[in-house]
Amino acid sequence: GAGDITVFNYLFLGDYVDRGLYSLEVITLLLALKLQYGTRVILLRGNHEAPDTNMAYGFQEECRERLGPEGGEVAWKAFNSVFEHMPLGALVDGKILCVHGGIGRVQTLDEIKQIRRPLSVNLHSDNDTDKIVTDLLWSDPSQSDEHRGVHDNEDRGVASLFGPDVVISFCQRNKIDLVVRAHQVVMDGYEYFANGHLITIFSATNYCGRLRNNGAMLEISGELLVTPKFIERPLGTTDQDAQPSNSLLLLGSSTHHNNNSSSNNNNNDSDITTAKAATPHGDLAANAYAHTEDALAPV
Repeated sequence: GAGDITVFNYLFLGDYVDRGLYSLEVITLLLALKLQYGTRVILLRGNHEAPDTNMAYGFQEECRERLGPEGGEVAWKAFNSVFEHMPLGALVDGKILCVHGGIGRVQTLDEIKQIRRPLSVNLHSDNDTDKIVTDLLWSDPSQSDEHRGVHDNEDRGVASLFGPDVVISFCQRNKIDLVVRAHQVVMDGYEYFANGHLITIFSATNYCGRLRNNGAMLEISGELLVTPKFIERPLGTTDQDAQPSNSLLLLGSSTHHNNNSSSNNNNNDSDITTAKAATPHGDLAANAYAHTEDALAPV
């Protein structure tokens, strides 16, 4: 059935903590699923999976309030250590790039693959690698197809805004069909950009308990048919229902997809991940993405 872990692989696009009352439950459940099901659950890193950000937006405070000042600080640091091991992107069957923020000024998939993990985020660094990391986690598409090129993202104060021409050129240059990203609330849960070459997906309904948006997830079949699935906002939701904004893709496991996933279990060294890129073992900080130091995971 739909959502069956034996039928679908689960790919989450980041932001598992902050701006909600249940960050601890969300991230603990997701890590438990990762440990239980290994390569069937892929957790990409979002911009809130960084200590400077989740210190400011609620996760550190939640850990301290619920686990005590000392225990909460230990837990908060341990979770952030795990976050440093999460990949920045996933490549589905070599044709669909999934990231949290966007492509910004990134030119090639190899630029992502060359990033090593564990990885700390340095938002205002002039280092080229740090700039790529910041764009992958924080960049946004421009407000409309009319705005072209790459510009500074003045609204966020970090990363870039990129136009539809940038998306189309990126797809052509890297021989991919689609970029899937999260990072922004869209009222229907999903939104197309760049003539359908980019989709923004946002799974949390009624974000922050007040925006009254619907959510969505994507189902990607083994033949790479992409189908948005609508998540209607429950009636009567309140601020108490606020939840982290992690966005979800279900990856169908047809014979074609399973064969591809198996062939990619090759212990990569970059930051793009695959469905077979993570075999959990060892302690918590190391086990979620053992043997996948690269930032792009093939799926």
